[in-house]
Amino acid sequence: MSTPRILIIAVTAITAVSAVLADLVIPDPAAQHAFNPAWPPQAKFHDAQYMVMAVLLGLTGLALALRRSRNPLLHAATVYVSGHRREGGRCRLGVRTRLDA
Repeated sequence: MSTPRILIIAVTAITAVSAVLADLVIPDPAAQHAFNPAWPPQAKFHDAQYMVMAVLLGLTGLALALRRSRNPLLHAATVYVSGHRREGGRCRLGVRTRLDA
């Protein structure tokens, strides 16, 4: 297996578990996020929505990265899916896309 593919698999696996660990499992951040009594229900809903989205994006990226295809467009889609988290109208990679416009 090539080094870029291994790196993509590592990033997508981290994407799949990091939000849940940071916002729900690890006690200190979870107390500031999911279990924060000062947060209104809508904020907690959006936090849960973010966690589900991160898991689904990570799993989608893993599924694409683990395929045996040699299609370079598929690899580009894997990198995009694993790194695309909306933050202020821009994807996390800092590149403005047509979907963000």
